[in-house]
Amino acid sequence: VGPDLGADNLAKGLSTGLIAFVLVSAFMVVYYFSCGLIAVLALACAGVLILGMMALQHAAFTMPGIAGVVLTFGQAVDANVLIYERMREELKNGHDMRTATRVGFRRALPAIIDANVSHLIICAVLYQLGTQEIRGFAVTLAVGVLATLFAALVISRVVFGLLVETNLWSKAAMLPMVVPALQRMLEPKVNWLRLRPLFLTLSVAYMAVSIFFVLNRGEAFYDTEFRGGTQVTLELAHAASQSPN
Repeated sequence: VGPDLGADNLAKGLSTGLIAFVLVSAFMVVYYFSCGLIAVLALACAGVLILGMMALQHAAFTMPGIAGVVLTFGQAVDANVLIYERMREELKNGHDMRTATRVGFRRALPAIIDANVSHLIICAVLYQLGTQEIRGFAVTLAVGVLATLFAALVISRVVFGLLVETNLWSKAAMLPMVVPALQRMLEPKVNWLRLRPLFLTLSVAYMAVSIFFVLNRGEAFYDTEFRGGTQVTLELAHAASQSPN
């Protein structure tokens, strides 16, 4: 990779990560208010942990590796969302902040562990079977999963404990609690289990169509990372001048 192209990729990768961080943080603050600020704090701590673990391993960032970090920022707040939704249910049922915090973290824990263990299994398979570029993505994604898991379950829990147990924070509000129309929209009166046959049929049909298109494209479906070979990108600094015939 030439230095000009590498510098351009690095700048775009860093700007992409910054934009992802800002957008995710803005959504959490707008939707979860004060709880969202704690999630942003945990997200920032996760970013620092990712950089620290990569530095300790003397690992270098590749473009797929930066993509893994950006993906981490996108999914980092999943654990906080699960916790906050459980907390909102408890607050809606009339429980105090201390009870809502304790129950929210406890009930969200199985889903959080399940999701993150699944991600780590995927990272292990990608690292074992993938090329160097794919391994870079797998490493940074695995580091990100561990960092965000620690940030959500430890850092967020400590902050909540300090604020709630010392009675500095006795009441929390979230956007669905402030806007009743949004709350009603999030709880539609639909018997989803009764529609199970319909959704199973649609899922099977969708997967069958997807598999058909994958098989129909054949090797053209894969890029050079899977098929082998070399792909070269040329970027001219100046347009070529055309001399008259």
